[in-house]
Amino acid sequence: MTHPGRTLAHRAQLQRAGILINVGSILGKVGQPYVPSYVISKFALRGLTETLRTAIADDPDIHICSLLPYAIDTPHFEEGANHTGYDAHAMPPMQSPEKVARALVGLVRRPRRERHVPRLAAPLLLLRAVFPRTAERLILHILREWHFGHRQLPDSDGNLFAPTTLDAHVRGKRPARLGLPRLLAWTAGHMLRLATRPSPVRTSLEPHTQS
Repeated sequence: MTHPGRTLAHRAQLQRAGILINVGSILGKVGQPYVPSYVISKFALRGLTETLRTAIADDPDIHICSLLPYAIDTPHFEEGANHTGYDAHAMPPMQSPEKVARALVGLVRRPRRERHVPRLAAPLLLLRAVFPRTAERLILHILREWHFGHRQLPDSDGNLFAPTTLDAHVRGKRPARLGLPRLLAWTAGHMLRLATRPSPVRTSLEPHTQS
């Protein structure tokens, strides 16, 4: 991504106009357990975007944009590598591929520095900046409780090193284990519990698959 990005930015400078949109993830702004390699790569992409944006700071008609979606309803959770031992599910609110595509087209028509999908992510990220420790504990506990199903799976590299043998499809087949209203209710109750007890000395990453 580094060389194409630099090449496109240079080309835009030659013609004194252009739009480059890097499709990253909200996980380029906030850490998450279980997928460290993915998070690291998305943070790196944001760093590249910031670097390119600074390099063209004197060119007002060149726009370097970041599209930062949340979990998208694709086959990612079935086909990606999985070494947790359990079936992984997306967390609500899942975003449809069409919604993310519309946001991408929107950046072409009206460039801006960042676009979150859903837009609700922006104020939630602000809350995380104000209460980082609480947010980190919530993320860990929510994922440990709801990110994994009950079905045990063998270790798999998925489609990391070889194409999948599954039929191709746009949407995934592992819906979230709970809806957004229930997740919000669980989160509110859990925040009260966190506020009334100290941080544990040690926390396990083992999924709670019996919930």
